[in-house]
Amino acid sequence: MLSSTLIDEIGYTPIEKREANLFFSMISEMYEKKSIVVTSNKSFDAWAEMMGDSVMTTALLDRLLHHARVFNLDGDSYRIKNQKKEV
Repeated sequence: MLSSTLIDEIGYTPIEKREANLFFSMISEMYEKKSIVVTSNKSFDAWAEMMGDSVMTTALLDRLLHHARVFNLDGDSYRIKNQKKEV
C-alpha cells in the first residue's frame, strides 16, 4: 500500500540551500513510491529563486509534476473569510 506525505506551505518561510537540497533528496526518494501533496503560495516560476538553484529546482519539479494533478486556488483566505463572519 502506498502511503501519503503532505508538505504544507513550502516557500512560506525562507529556504536555505542546505534545506533545498534535503527537500530535493526527500522528493527524489519518495518519487513514484508515495503520494505527495504539496501546498505553496509560490508559483512554479518562483521556485528556482526560492530554492536557490535552477537546475536542482527543474529536476525537483520534474519529479513532483510527473503524474501530478495541479490545483490553483484563488480567492479570499478561508480563515479570514470565517473570521469576518464572526465579527
